[in-house]
Amino acid sequence: MPWTHSKTQDDIMQLTDERKAFDTDGATVLRGVFKGWTDLLAEGIAENAREPGPWFRDYTPDKRSGKFFGDYCNWNRIAPFRKFVEESPAAEVARSLMQSRQTRIFHEHVLVKEAGADKATPWHHDSPYYCVEAEQTISLWIPLDPVPRATCLEFVAGSHRWGKMFRPRKFSGVNYERSIAGLEDMPDIEAHRGDYPRLGHGAGRCDRLQLPRGARRAGQSVGHDGSAGGVVPLARRQRRLCGPRRRNLAALSAARG
Repeated sequence: MPWTHSKTQDDIMQLTDERKAFDTDGATVLRGVFKGWTDLLAEGIAENAREPGPWFRDYTPDKRSGKFFGDYCNWNRIAPFRKFVEESPAAEVARSLMQSRQTRIFHEHVLVKEAGADKATPWHHDSPYYCVEAEQTISLWIPLDPVPRATCLEFVAGSHRWGKMFRPRKFSGVNYERSIAGLEDMPDIEAHRGDYPRLGHGAGRCDRLQLPRGARRAGQSVGHDGSAGGVVPLARRQRRLCGPRRRNLAALSAARG
């Protein structure tokens, strides 16, 4: 569906620097954009946990603590998610960053990782996982809880411009079976971290996603993607070893021109 927005043209946030970073690096921080929406999204996640959808996944089924679960494609049935999709600035932010005429919502994706969760997401990019094709796509990663630098999202800067598509991987590290032509094996980024300019966690040559004191605050968003062919930058989510549970909403839209 077309993703309309509630902001007027004069009220479009001045995202000049963010657009430059988004185009160059494939990811950018959006500070304070969704500050007033986190409580509503938290209500939606609580409802989602009580009434999981058909795509719910428990990534730690054998654990009583340190749980990690996710769900997606529920925004039509969960009122707080629907309100966010239809009334928040998300659509206009997506359109502005991509410089597109319109945006279309693809799905929302909820991820909840409790303290003690020791499962890190493998390096990946989103495109090979999705049943959608577009000239541009964007994901808005929205943490609802403070995220320490040591466990935050990280990207390989500029990897959206490599012109490569890598085989999608399960959280266990095993490749999904995909018959799509042109998929390559993921390079071993963890073993050669110093060779890649990284954003977010770590001390790579490019650290433009760091916030003061290295933390990501609730309500601050990371927008990532935005290149011809819809190839997103390589991303990885860290282990959650201490502190309260972390709730995230990754809302994704796709657009053409």
